[in-house]
Amino acid sequence: MSARLPNWENRLAATVAEWRERPFRWDRDCARWAAACVIAQTGEDPLADLRGRYRTKREALQLLAEKPMRDRLNERLPRVHPAFAQRGDVALAQDSCLGVVMGGEALFFSAEGGMIALPRSAWTGAWGVGRDG
Repeated sequence: MSARLPNWENRLAATVAEWRERPFRWDRDCARWAAACVIAQTGEDPLADLRGRYRTKREALQLLAEKPMRDRLNERLPRVHPAFAQRGDVALAQDSCLGVVMGGEALFFSAEGGMIALPRSAWTGAWGVGRDG
């Protein structure tokens, strides 16, 4: 994974603002949300191999059954303890929902409530973006 772009903070803020207005769909879910935030920061898509492979909840769950999101992220990003996650890093909750760290909370894009904030205590993992870990 590449280093963060010089203007990553502005690009991340613009991505957050854009996604706050979007309705949830299964082909525009938490994985796409987290990937969009990584792309905004680094220019690289960590989940490019998932694009176009699912459009429904059932198809998404089949992909997760093949390989859990935690394993996919471990292959692409350096793992960090949630206590050391920084703004822009990727967080995991409920072992399948991806969010993006904004401070003491991470923003998650969910079918139940659109954009929601969850505290670090709710995360089950975290990965560094644009850094070695």
